[in-house]
Amino acid sequence: MGVSPPPRTSPHPKNPFGIFRPPHEGEVKCAATRYAFAMTTVTLRPATPADIPFIMATERRPGYEPLVGRFPEEEHRTYLADDDWRYFIGLDETGTAQGFAILQNVKTETDAQFLRRIVVVDAGKGFGRVFLCAVVDWVFANMDVDRFWFSVRNTNERARHVYRSLGFKEDGPEPGDASSSIMSTTRASWAALTAARAPR
Repeated sequence: MGVSPPPRTSPHPKNPFGIFRPPHEGEVKCAATRYAFAMTTVTLRPATPADIPFIMATERRPGYEPLVGRFPEEEHRTYLADDDWRYFIGLDETGTAQGFAILQNVKTETDAQFLRRIVVVDAGKGFGRVFLCAVVDWVFANMDVDRFWFSVRNTNERARHVYRSLGFKEDGPEPGDASSSIMSTTRASWAALTAARAPR
């Protein structure tokens, strides 16, 4: 039996998210019960080509087209094999896949991390909130970046409300797309918010 390699040390040894491991060293468990807004647990695992049917079906759910981007199968396969992209599957307590997230520019953007897409099977049920928190926690624990950002459609008010409630700030319109806005958080802001959300 082989010996598992030790967890990679976070580039910020004292950061409060250092409990997480890079996904290539195993599943990354987020103890989401530490957040006051949820008593659920989400597990992140790296996606594989076998997850593409789930990913494509999720981003094509009824009503998602105006709000969620989508790729054809070959694009997903290309990006999954590209080190500049990272795909996560979000699992609930039963191990059932409930969503996916895609990070883009993992290697090429050195001071910030762009979340290209995050989609859940059942919007409005609470899983998306804790899933997003797990992804942000993982980024700040395992990547030497100080900002996490994404764009959101201006018409997606439900998502915008969730993001604001989690402490994300609106940075203005997305360059070249007035129908979307940029939202972001910083490492310092997220650490303070995480501490504030911890159960007493």
